[in-house]
Amino acid sequence: MLLSLAFANIPAPLFKGMLNLNIMSRIKEYFKGAIREFNNVTWPTRKQAIRISTIVFVFMIISAIVLGFADQLLSSGYKMLLSISL
Repeated sequence: MLLSLAFANIPAPLFKGMLNLNIMSRIKEYFKGAIREFNNVTWPTRKQAIRISTIVFVFMIISAIVLGFADQLLSSGYKMLLSISL
């Protein structure tokens, strides 16, 4: 029932052909399509890759420092609240 709804607009001979494709031909077609898409990718130059990697690394270091500071601040506040309530 679900298959008939999903392929309702496909003519019957084409639909039967889709069901008769064996698994190996489908896998082969998948990899052919993946290779076609892989060849269409615009790869960055070495200079662009280094610049982008540097930006990511710097952002990661800054984020780690900010999150570490926030963790210490919240931890200190939590300890202070625990000492007050006891």
